[in-house]
Amino acid sequence: MAAPEYDPNDDGQGEDQDQLLNPGNRIVVDLNYGAAPQPIVQEAENLPPNRNRRGRYGGDGGRPQARMHRRLGPLLRTLIEVPAFRHSDQILEIEDHPEIAVRDFFVPLLEVSVDHQNQFRGYWGMLSDAKRAIDGTLWLNSGGRDSISFCLDEHLIAPLFARYGIEDEEDLAGAYILVLGSPSVSQRNKVYCDLSVNEHMALRLDR
Repeated sequence: MAAPEYDPNDDGQGEDQDQLLNPGNRIVVDLNYGAAPQPIVQEAENLPPNRNRRGRYGGDGGRPQARMHRRLGPLLRTLIEVPAFRHSDQILEIEDHPEIAVRDFFVPLLEVSVDHQNQFRGYWGMLSDAKRAIDGTLWLNSGGRDSISFCLDEHLIAPLFARYGIEDEEDLAGAYILVLGSPSVSQRNKVYCDLSVNEHMALRLDR
């Protein structure tokens, strides 16, 4: 059978979203499929739903559960477009980390505080702007000084721009980001996340 065609206008609704909102389903976050050797390893491509995928069921007795594999790009899209998903009790399975409910794992950027230091979570939301520091580091900001920022070493900027077709920093204003990582707090009490260390992320540009 032919694979479904890519539709850039696909909104991710329908069967795929119904599966994601099914409380009986478990979501396996796929951090390896399509991964690149550089920290920017996940693409947010607005991929079409895979209509041929069906969950694997197991267990003896009780309610069967489907295990769905999802990359970060589709998860970011769902967080943006399906508010109910953000409060879901569905369980996330992430390699090398304890299982956790969706509602406890994904943290909106504007809700991040110093209390999230060293907490491995999925930090997501809209970027307000992006600026380069004197040393060439690119800072992706989500608001004022009290809001979390993400930093990227200079040698990783070109791969990021190439992957997402970004022409300059202005393209990042209004973009959505999802980062799986553990924030740090600077000596000046600034919460930030180093993308060279917290290597799993996805972007969705405002286009």
